[in-house]
Amino acid sequence: MARPMEIRFFEVPLPKDLSPDLEWLRSYHHNSEQLIKYLIDHGAGNTAYYAAIKSLTLLKDHLIKTKEAYSVENAASWFAAADTQEKGTVVTLHRLSDLYQYGSVQPLHAFPSAFPYYNGLSTLWQEHLDAFLATLSKKESSIIVTQRCISRFLYRMQEKGIHNPQQLNFSVLEEYCNSEVHNSHNGTARYTYVIGDFILFLADKNDCPHGLGWYPYFWMHGRVLLINDLSADQVNRIDTVRNESLNFPSEDFASVIPDFLKRFQEIGYSVPHCAVAKYTLYNLLLFLEMHDLGYHPDIAEVWLEDEMRRHKSQGWKQHRRVLHLFEVYTLTGDIIPQQIFREKALLCERLPEWCKTELDAFLKQKAREGWEESTLDMGHTNVKTTRKSYVSSSVKMLRENMKAGTDAVPEFLEEEDSIPLWKNDQELARLCGVR
Repeated sequence: MARPMEIRFFEVPLPKDLSPDLEWLRSYHHNSEQLIKYLIDHGAGNTAYYAAIKSLTLLKDHLIKTKEAYSVENAASWFAAADTQEKGTVVTLHRLSDLYQYGSVQPLHAFPSAFPYYNGLSTLWQEHLDAFLATLSKKESSIIVTQRCISRFLYRMQEKGIHNPQQLNFSVLEEYCNSEVHNSHNGTARYTYVIGDFILFLADKNDCPHGLGWYPYFWMHGRVLLINDLSADQVNRIDTVRNESLNFPSEDFASVIPDFLKRFQEIGYSVPHCAVAKYTLYNLLLFLEMHDLGYHPDIAEVWLEDEMRRHKSQGWKQHRRVLHLFEVYTLTGDIIPQQIFREKALLCERLPEWCKTELDAFLKQKAREGWEESTLDMGHTNVKTTRKSYVSSSVKMLRENMKAGTDAVPEFLEEEDSIPLWKNDQELARLCGVR
């Protein structure tokens, strides 16, 4: 639109020898000019245009008068103390703050509020986005929101010179995640996850590495491990096996993870344990791909050491279990948990045969007599507890007999019992050996 030929304050050159207390005016003029240019480029009408000019001018004059430099806090104080609050001032201050902090107006404060980013995308990006949206099973309203989120992301990528998936990299992702502004933590999470889903969709088509797709998720939760965060010794250990690790490329590692997780679930691990396994392997994948590494057990061990540092309790041991099982999986093609972690038999399974036979017969008889199931369960428990007490008394009796110098053996020990039970069973065996 045509603009009148008025002279705007930021068009008046500042003197080269500004006093130190007015140096802030240089960046203020520059950012004010960028803000007005932004409004013009996005088709703002006279109302929005002149409201922004007026607000920026009034704030500048106030700061000069009070001998204050521009800051977000000083701008907010000026607005709160103003006798009359001009229309559009709040959003103008937000946009100005965006330019100072991020170098561009953020989507949360965009003009217009629902800028049609999709229309500004290249045909290639539109095709990728449409293909992704076609895979979603959501309500139409949710798909529209998803399209807007991803369109905004891709529009920013285009501005950075990223015109196809192969050009995506961790640097632009990091910059983007750190510069986007949303009105709530939940809003940031939903938006970030959608971006990750879209990149993983591209990765599944071999258009980019999978680690890129996991970056937004782990960035959101502060779980991005950088090699600069490691000690010199840890870095040296990684460098020692760096070349060897490339025999198992990170993308090959990524392709194995889904099969491992499927098998992990099939053998009976609970939902929380499956979630830990997923986190462990995909976070390790992110670390590998961010630093051009392949999979190697020694590198996984360094990753685990950092994970141990993050845990205040023993939770890191779950990650260690996953890494051990994954190593077994890569060598054997299957998960064999009993080779690493022995499962303790249930108490009822550890009873001696003579006890299990008599107990089963007793409970069946009482079931025929009409006992309630809860009563039978209580009886089952009581028998196991009674045997535990029996073992305790046997140990006591054996100790007394040994002190008295007799060879009497508790009747309990005359029974065949090849299955150890409780600590006292172990002690019985030891004492009998001494005797």
